[in-house]
Amino acid sequence: MLMLPGCKRQTGLEKTLMEAFSCFKTTEVLGVPDGKKLNAIAPYLSKDLIRVFKLADQIENDYYKQLKEPEPLLSEGWNVFLGVYEGATSFKVLECTIDGDKGTALMQFTLQETGMDKPEIWRRSISLVRESDRWVLDDIIDVKKNGSEAPESLRAQLNEFIQTKGGTIKKESHN
Repeated sequence: MLMLPGCKRQTGLEKTLMEAFSCFKTTEVLGVPDGKKLNAIAPYLSKDLIRVFKLADQIENDYYKQLKEPEPLLSEGWNVFLGVYEGATSFKVLECTIDGDKGTALMQFTLQETGMDKPEIWRRSISLVRESDRWVLDDIIDVKKNGSEAPESLRAQLNEFIQTKGGTIKKESHN
């Protein structure tokens, strides 16, 4: 296992993260990314995470088609990559860990908008995997103020959404 404070050594991890989060910021992915937005961000995502997003998008579309007055979905208004609706005005890589074909990075995000007394700052732990000789994101986990990870990751939240809403749609379509 190789620990790299701030990823200062050339590992490709920091470059991938900075490119990926710049893309996520400009693409403004709120909720489950649809086909066009998913295509824009796909080069930075693992094949399995893309599969999960496609399934979640399909279930979300089916959900809205079947219900006359759908309730808001878990994913609405949620910037799945940056962690808050407004997104982030800046971000940086704090540290990286590499273990074979898996990597983890701790990133800090800042939101500083006009009229804010002080910036909002949060951290996220990013899981990466090597696919086709390049690093891609595989999961994102929120980190609490005390440094511990929040109980659910992006992948866990998407899987829960798929299971609960997918099950709801199947039950309602058989009535």
